[in-house]
This record gives sequence, C-alpha cells and structure tokens, in this order.
Amino acid sequence: MLAVLAAALAVLSIAARSEGGPASRYRVLAGVALFLSLDEGAQVHEFLNQVGVRVTDRLGTFNAWLIPGAGVLLVVGVLLLWLARGIEPALRRRLVLAGAVFMAGAVGMEALGAAFALSSDLPNPWLTGRYHLLVAAEEGLEMAGALIAVHAVVARIRVDVPGDDRRHRRSR
Repeated sequence: MLAVLAAALAVLSIAARSEGGPASRYRVLAGVALFLSLDEGAQVHEFLNQVGVRVTDRLGTFNAWLIPGAGVLLVVGVLLLWLARGIEPALRRRLVLAGAVFMAGAVGMEALGAAFALSSDLPNPWLTGRYHLLVAAEEGLEMAGALIAVHAVVARIRVDVPGDDRRHRRSR
C-alpha cells in the first residue's frame, strides 16, 4: 500500500508540474512513502535496535529501535509538516491525518506492545494472544493510515480525456 501511495504521489507530482503547482513537494512525499514501503520489507528500522540497545537495555532487543526512531520521527515529521505548508489545505489535512494514524500504529502500538512484553511475567510474551492483538492493531493502523493517504492523493488527481463528453451527457 505504501508503494501504491508513492506511485500516486509521483503521478500527482507530474500533474502538479503541468498545472504549475508544488511538484517537488509531492516528489519528496513520494520518496518518503517509497522508503517506508521498502522499510516494511527490508526492516531497515530494525537496524536502529543496535543504537537503541546502546542507549538502554530496558526495551529489549526487539523494541530498542523506538528510542532513536522517535528522534528520527520527530525530525522527519517536522520537516514534512513544513513541506506540507505548500500543499492545498484539504489534501494537507488528509495527509496529516493519514500520517498521524500511521504513526499511531508504527510507534504508538509498537510501544504498547513493548510495554506489555516487558511487564509480563511470562517466559515468552511474544507468543501470547494479547501480544498478537497489539501487533494486529499496529499493522491495522499502519494500513489505515496508508489507505487514507492513497485515497486523499487519488481523489486529488484529475484526468481530462480529450473528446470525453460525459459531463455534458449528465446535464441533459
């Protein structure tokens, strides 16, 4: 879904350029969506676990990426909000909502899952139904955020087909 979002933003970039709009802003957003898509498969953010473990061992080796990841998220989030200032308000609001929903899953639910696992007395809390429900909520929020963004971007793209007179037929 994130790859679809990247493609839709790239198309919107082309459309914006032809209209004289903020094409570079959409290209940057497409790049971020593409990186997030690649990260889902390659789990690049998991490499941040090594950094997080050096800061604290409280989160364990599975969730230590949250510490440096929160810093990266803050910096990138501020930059994306600054970049979004040049996007039309309706699309900007939808993309900010989509980002908030996505991050609620990616960081918020991940942190809740880590808190549950670390506070559990079970030998392997990652195998419990509760933990799997938290993971399902995490992935569901990430997917919902991506879907909101795809819908917002695709709804913004307008395609004019030469010779298409459907608009005229509706008015008859």
